[in-house]
This record gives sequence, structure tokens and C-alpha cells, in this order.
Amino acid sequence: MSKRRKTIIILVLILIIIIFSTGLINTLARYVRNVNLKRQVDIAFWIIDDQYEREENLLLSDISPSENPYEYLISVANFKDNKRTETVFEYNMIIEATTNMPLEYSLKKMDDANTWNECYKEQKLNSEGKSFNGNSYVEYVKQITFGKSQAQKKFTLGYQKNQTDYYKLEVKFPTEYSKEEYSDLVEKVKISINATQKLEEYK
Repeated sequence: MSKRRKTIIILVLILIIIIFSTGLINTLARYVRNVNLKRQVDIAFWIIDDQYEREENLLLSDISPSENPYEYLISVANFKDNKRTETVFEYNMIIEATTNMPLEYSLKKMDDANTWNECYKEQKLNSEGKSFNGNSYVEYVKQITFGKSQAQKKFTLGYQKNQTDYYKLEVKFPTEYSKEEYSDLVEKVKISINATQKLEEYK
């Protein structure tokens, strides 16, 4: 075997090792990322039924005006234990909170590059008559519906492999408000998922 041929073979082997190592490193990085995220999840949803509607409550207490937002991690998966959905789902995430505290909400989704991207949102204010100790009052509830984009207002969850979408709910308490004024208040935020089957073939 000529010296040149040996050199080419060695270079090809080195290239194969580099490619394999890079793929292995990326796989391990994704695994470590998923393990770390699972440990930090505050609220988890599993979409495995034909029609899926579920809600969870997030209690916000001991928060005060700050330059930095408070962050809560949410996961949405198409599997649980040994069961996985058999069809493609579309879903929205809906946040409902009162206006008792001047809080601002935004949602970010993690992409394949481990980057958090802002989600599209539509917000409206609903009112509901209530009573307490014989006194009637009106409670205003802020309802925010989050989606992928203005053009595609729903997120998509596949079925061909296990998939978990990670979201970061950011709650901002603007610094112009007084800490003392809201120190005794607790905000209960309702987070709900409304998922339906997507009839189009999953691509």
C-alpha cells in the first residue's frame, strides 16, 4: 500500500471519528439538557388521549417588584410511562389570572438549539360577578392565549417519537409599584391546555 493511500485512509478514519464524536456529544448534550429540565419543571402536561383538556394552578406568593421576571418551567409531552399518543395534536396554552396584582405575563418556548423564543399571545379581559360576606363585587380576569405565531396560532405535538416541549412562563412585577401595597396578596394563576387531533398527516 502506497504512503499516499495510507494517508488518505487515516484522514478518512479521523474524519469518521470526528463526525461520530460530534453526533455523540450532541446526543449526550440533549440528554443532559432534558434531564436537567425535567428536574426543574414546575407544571407538567401529558397529551395522550383523543381529546385533552387539563388545568393546573400556580400560586404566586412572596413576589415583589423586580427588574428581573420570575420564571416557571412548564413541559408538554406526547407520552407518559409506556404510553404515547397515536396521532398528531394541536394545542394552545391559556393563562388566566385576576387583576389583583399588576403582573405581566409572557411565554417562551425552547427550540432545538436550546434557545428560548417568544410565543405569540392574544389577551382579553373578562369580568365575573361575585359575592363575599353578603357583598357583591366584580372580579376582572385576564385571559391570555399563547400560540406558535400569529399565522399559526397553535403548537403541534407529533406521535412518531417521544416528544417534550418546554416552556418558560415569565411573570414580571414592574418596579414602579409599591412592595408594601401588595405584600399580603397571593395570585393564583390557572394554566390550561386545550388539545385536539390534527387531521392532516404529520410531516
